[in-house]
Amino acid sequence: MYIEKLSFLQFKNFSKTDLVLKPGFHFITGPNGSGKTNFLDAIYYLSMTRSFLKIPDKSLVQHGAEFFRLELNYVKNDKRHELNIKCKPPGTKEMELDHKKLEKFTDYIGQLPVVIIAPDEVFTLMNEQEERRKFLNQTLIQSDADYFNHLYAYNKLLKQRNAALKQMRHESRLNHQLLDAIDYVLIPHAIAIYKKRKELVDNINPSISGYVRKISNDQQGGYLIYESEVNDNYEHVLNQSREKDYYSNRTNIGVHRDQINCMMDSHLLNEIGSQGQMKSFVVAMKLAQFNYLRALSGSTPLVLLDDIFAKLDAIRVNKLLEILQNEHIDQCFITDTHEDRIAVLIDNIKESSYLYRIKQNCIQSQ
Repeated sequence: MYIEKLSFLQFKNFSKTDLVLKPGFHFITGPNGSGKTNFLDAIYYLSMTRSFLKIPDKSLVQHGAEFFRLELNYVKNDKRHELNIKCKPPGTKEMELDHKKLEKFTDYIGQLPVVIIAPDEVFTLMNEQEERRKFLNQTLIQSDADYFNHLYAYNKLLKQRNAALKQMRHESRLNHQLLDAIDYVLIPHAIAIYKKRKELVDNINPSISGYVRKISNDQQGGYLIYESEVNDNYEHVLNQSREKDYYSNRTNIGVHRDQINCMMDSHLLNEIGSQGQMKSFVVAMKLAQFNYLRALSGSTPLVLLDDIFAKLDAIRVNKLLEILQNEHIDQCFITDTHEDRIAVLIDNIKESSYLYRIKQNCIQSQ
C-alpha cells in the first residue's frame, strides 16, 4: 500500500501543500520547528483521525483559520482509493472514503493502516502501562472493527460507572441495583477486549522475539507478558470489588488496568535492560505490529519514523531500514534534522529513495 497524492490545507504550519508520491523511502529534512513532525502527523491523522502527538483538533488548525482539510489518494491491494478529512473544531469532523461520507469511525479507521516510531516512545513504552495498553489498542482498532466497538462501549460505560460511584459516595449510599445494571452491560465488553488482547499478544510474541534477535545480532531476546484480572469469572471479581470501588470513587478492576510487561530472560526489561536493549525492544514491537497488520489486511502498512536519530543510534537505524527493505515495505516516511545523515542512509538503501526539504512552511522535492 502506498500514497500517490497528499494534500494539506491549513494544517498546523502548512497553508496549502500538494505532493505527488511514489513507493519507496521518503526522507524529510529541515531545521527543528520547520514542520517535519507535522508532516508525519498529517499522515497519521488521515489514518487514525487524531494526532499522534496528542494535540487537540483546535490546535491543529493553522493560526487564523477555522478548519483544516487533509486528503490523499492511495493504492491498496492494486485498487485506488481516496480519503478526506475536514475538521472544524470544536465539533465538526467530516470523513470521506471514495467520495462517500462515513458516519462511524469504525468504518474509517483501518482503511489506511499505519505504524509509527516516535522518539518519546522508547521511554513511554518501557515505563508506562497506559502506553503499552495504547499500543495494543492501536494495533487492534486498525484490524478489528468489533474490538473498536467493544473498546468504545467499555470506555463509555466505565465513565458512567465511575460517575455513579462518585455520586454514591457523595450521598453516602452504595447503590447495588444501579451497579448491577451498569455491570450487566459492561462485563461482556470487558471480556471481549481481554480475549482479543490476549490473542494479539500470543500472536505477536514470536515476531517480537525474532525482530529483537535480528536487531541485536542474536545478543538479546524478548517477549510481552499480558496480565489481566478480567476473565470468565470477571462478574464475581467485579462484584467483590464494589466496596473498594465505592470508597475510592473509581472502578479498580477491568481491562483499563491490564498489565503488559516487556520481558528479557524472565526479568522486567525496564529494570535490568540497558538503553540500547530497550530501544531494540521498542523497535521490535513496532515491527511486530507492522507484520501483524500486514498479515490481516493483505497489504503493507505505511511506516512513519519521526526524528529517527533522536533516540536510535546509527547501528540500530541501519538495522531497522535493512529489515524494512527485507520485509518489502511499500512506503516509508523518515524525518531528520541533518541532511548529511539522510544522504548516508539514502546511499545505503537499495530501494527507491526521495528527499524533501521543508523551508518557510513549504515542502520542496529535491
